Amino acid sequence: AVFGTMGWRFFADGLPSEFHDFKQTARQFVEDVVAEIDGGAVRQSGQTLNSEEAVNSNPPAEGVWREHLNKAIKLAQDSSQDDRAQAQFMNALFAAENFTEPDERLTSVLDHFGYFYDQRGRYEEAIPHYLRALNGYRDSVGEAHEYFISLARRIGYAYRAQSAYQSALDYLNVAVVAATNLYGEDYSGVAYGYREVGDIKLTLGDKSGAREAYQL
Repeated sequence: AVFGTMGWRFFADGLPSEFHDFKQTARQFVEDVVAEIDGGAVRQSGQTLNSEEAVNSNPPAEGVWREHLNKAIKLAQDSSQDDRAQAQFMNALFAAENFTEPDERLTSVLDHFGYFYDQRGRYEEAIPHYLRALNGYRDSVGEAHEYFISLARRIGYAYRAQSAYQSALDYLNVAVVAATNLYGEDYSGVAYGYREVGDIKLTLGDKSGAREAYQL
C-alpha cells in the first residue's frame, strides 16, 4: 500500500464485522450511483447494470480487485469524481473480500479506501477500514514495519480529529512503540511521536504524563 511507506520518516507535516452487515446495502448504493452517473437503468431484479462499474455478484477473477482499486485511486485525485471513486473502492473491496484474511490484497484495499475517507474528513467511515487494515499489517509484516506505523499513526489522527482523545492516544502510543522497536530510541521520528503523545496527554489534563512524554 503506497500510504504505508510514511511512518514517521517524513513527519513534517465501527468494527470489522459490521462490514458484512451493510454489504448488501452498499452494493445497492454502488449500483444506484453508477446508474445515475452513466445514465443507465437501475438494476432490475435478476439483472446487472450495463456498465463497467456495475457490481458483479459472481466471484471475481484474480486481478479484478486491482483494476477497480487503480481506477478508484485515479478518480479520487479529482474531487468532482468522488462518487465514482467511492463506487470503485467498493467494487475493489467486494472483490478483495473473496480472499481469506489475512491477505495483503485485502489489506491494501482497506488502507486505500480508509485513506480516501480520511482525506475528506469522513473519519467515522475511514476508521473501520483502517482498523481492519492495521490487523492485516500486523499479521503480514508485523508491528515493527513502516506500513503498520504509518497506519497506526493515521488512526490516531483520525480519532484526534473527532476529539476522541483517549483513542487517539492509544493508537499514537502503538505507533511510537512500533517505531522505537524498528528504529531505536534515538531516531528523530520517535522523538516527534512522543511529542504528539505528550500533546494528547496535555489535552486530556495529564500534565505529568505529558511532561514525561516530552522528555523522551
